[in-house]
Amino acid sequence: MASPLMALLPKDGKQHPELAVLIGALDPLPMAKPGESPYQSGILSILEIPKHAAVGTGISKMLAKTKFYIGNDIPENVVKYAMTTQAAIFGDYPTSKDYAPCGVFIAVFSIIAIAHLYIWLRDRMKGHKFYLSFGLGMYGLLQVIGFALRLGWSQNVTRLNTGIASLVFNIASVLIVNVMNVILAHRIFTARHPETGSASWFNAAMNLIYLLVIGVLVMAIVAQVVPYLYYLDEKHYTMCKKVVRGASVLAMLMAFCGLPIIGLAYMFKPGALVFLGNKQSKHGGPVTTISPTWIKSFGTFSYTSPPPQPRYRDQADGQGHAIRIMPVRSAEHPEAPTMASNIMLVVLSSILLTAGTAMRCASTFIEQKAVPGEMNGIFKPVCLYLAFGLFEALANILYLVARVDLRFYIPDMAKKGTGPDMEENLTDGKASPSHLEQTKSVSE
Repeated sequence: MASPLMALLPKDGKQHPELAVLIGALDPLPMAKPGESPYQSGILSILEIPKHAAVGTGISKMLAKTKFYIGNDIPENVVKYAMTTQAAIFGDYPTSKDYAPCGVFIAVFSIIAIAHLYIWLRDRMKGHKFYLSFGLGMYGLLQVIGFALRLGWSQNVTRLNTGIASLVFNIASVLIVNVMNVILAHRIFTARHPETGSASWFNAAMNLIYLLVIGVLVMAIVAQVVPYLYYLDEKHYTMCKKVVRGASVLAMLMAFCGLPIIGLAYMFKPGALVFLGNKQSKHGGPVTTISPTWIKSFGTFSYTSPPPQPRYRDQADGQGHAIRIMPVRSAEHPEAPTMASNIMLVVLSSILLTAGTAMRCASTFIEQKAVPGEMNGIFKPVCLYLAFGLFEALANILYLVARVDLRFYIPDMAKKGTGPDMEENLTDGKASPSHLEQTKSVSE
């Protein structure tokens, strides 16, 4: 049976902005009764929403049809009521109260992005290549765009495309910084177990994790966005919610991943992880490693230039390349930071990033509508600004102050051969201290 409110709609197929005034004056606004679908009764019933549509889906189509009938000036009471039919989201739908925090984090991440990119450019000018700084700079820019879009969305909640773009940038930026953190943990593992950390099978496993991130990103974006764009039945809407939950769990595990990698590195003594496919020296001794011993200062404002591109050997027999590792404090490189400080840096950043992703993950398991005053506290805007704003900003400040571009730098790949330029940077178990001896300082 057609809703009696259908009489409000024009029959000529033309837009009638005056209807906005008429509908806005309705007091009280016709709403669905308890037990009734708000899509099939009350004011929203005039939009002729398909009966199979699950409540919480198709807001984009509802918005388009409303604008077709009454124009862009949708009555505020109708907008507020329509939003209460939508699923609650992490950080809630923005309002004018979001202006200040969005502005603050736009400024904060602008500074962070500029700082990372400045370090990357300054390093490049000196021949010091650390592409993670560039990646972190791009991450900062994504955060700036994400918060800027949220600021635009807060000015008018019906700017749905702006809101969707904001969600996409938030999801993408979080996964990017988590990947960067895992790479740092991988370098710590390789410094302690070079024969394993540089093995083809181990790198393949790590690359699989990074590819998984791409899959998680696509899953999260599609499952988050589709319910806004289309009317879905309960079955497919539930599928989307489950996909979002799965992607959120995987994102949380990615943020946490650095901790077990470091734990695995120190669970075993150097050389104890003997697997098929590990790199070995041809003469049977410890593998040769090369670290950037030319870096003498690791201060916040320090910059360094590597020596001219060398040609160096791997094992004592001159086969292959040496395994490149990050700076390790040793008798040959006493200026290098302690491995304990590097580990603490990754542990702290992992905790911050995991806390943020865990908060968002928790919100996906709580099914509530966006009704003010009735939502769980996890949906409050402050949680979003803590997780995606403060926690991630603190992690990046740690990266900048501790200068990860120096602490976690590995030498560039050089041509196969021998050369005196790098002899002092090599360890092969014969002419210079073995890796096993060198790594005693790593475990300190």
